[in-house]
Amino acid sequence: MLEGRYEHISKLGEGSFGRVYKARDRFYSEMEPLVKPPSTSGISVQDSENKNPNLVLEENKAEVVKSPFVAIKKLYISEDHDEESYNREINFYKKLKHPNIVRLLNTFKKKNLYLVLEYIETDLAKVIEKGTITQDNIKHYMKQILECVKHIHSNKVMHRDLKPSNLLISQNNTLKCGDFGIARDFPKEGQILTRKVCTRYYLY
Repeated sequence: MLEGRYEHISKLGEGSFGRVYKARDRFYSEMEPLVKPPSTSGISVQDSENKNPNLVLEENKAEVVKSPFVAIKKLYISEDHDEESYNREINFYKKLKHPNIVRLLNTFKKKNLYLVLEYIETDLAKVIEKGTITQDNIKHYMKQILECVKHIHSNKVMHRDLKPSNLLISQNNTLKCGDFGIARDFPKEGQILTRKVCTRYYLY
């Protein structure tokens, strides 16, 4: 049990920066929306790098979460895992409010840092692997991907890790982009983020 509130159910995935778990929110009530302003108690959340007063902010018009389940992203804090980069990810979730972006519900810190996100059943990689995707599905998903990327870029942010496993699919077939762990603000004039490009290939 985390924070006396989140009951662990199962592990959803693991990466070099942490793990993601499915959990049940014991405080969930069908009488109230699950989505609340994210709490940042216990951590210092800094503004993202480029303070642009003309950010294109959109009200999140996605459906209200009607589920007690959440996804908890446990981020390791150590010499190899900088807490500042995690704060940047939190700021991107707070800045980028859009129906096609995963919602951040809460944050808390113990030995490690935890992000509580809305729980979404599957991802585009799993849908593709099933081999049942149709042309109508492809058009539907592409439209949502483009709307999502348009919103991200309008806010001067680069996701930098768009791939099928980071594009989640809800039960009502809504596509939502997640994992802003390596996202960055657009570079300032003359600034170079990296001199290397890494491409991942999927073989089907």
